[in-house]
Amino acid sequence: EAAPLHETVRDGLARLVGRDNHVTLTIDENIALERWEQGDLAAAIAGDRRLLDHLDRANRTHFSTAASNFGWMLVEAGRTAEGEGWLREAVAAAEKIDGGHEEELEFALSGLGACLVAEGRAAAAIAAVERALGLQRGEVIAADRADASFALAEALWTSGRDRRRALTLAADAARYWSA
Repeated sequence: EAAPLHETVRDGLARLVGRDNHVTLTIDENIALERWEQGDLAAAIAGDRRLLDHLDRANRTHFSTAASNFGWMLVEAGRTAEGEGWLREAVAAAEKIDGGHEEELEFALSGLGACLVAEGRAAAAIAAVERALGLQRGEVIAADRADASFALAEALWTSGRDRRRALTLAADAARYWSA
């Protein structure tokens, strides 16, 4: 667990450059992501929200990733309507990034698809997640591929479309998660 070290570094840096300095906020973001991985969703949401409150939306790459993370967290917390808004903002920002940043768009679209499924709108989710999977090339993070595959599996199954493919996608995701 790196959080205590991150917190020590963040606190020392905050004394030098300020709590709202972009470097200090980036360390806060890392702490929030670690809290999310540890299952402390409330702390993760609070930390990522703090970053988003101070992040320059003109930095589309960082904003899209942070907004996607926040949206995924909100969906996990059952706050799907709020999560959908952040995920749609992440998609919009990612679509404006120039030059080879498909991973940001893929991550946002996967989250949007998962959110739509959680909201009971599986048919609407299919296009977003199909697009996300279509963007995955080369060295896509395996966790992102598993998340997108499972979101599409849920959308296909719940909507009553292509259940055979849904089972294949779910099995692929399960293999990653059980490894």
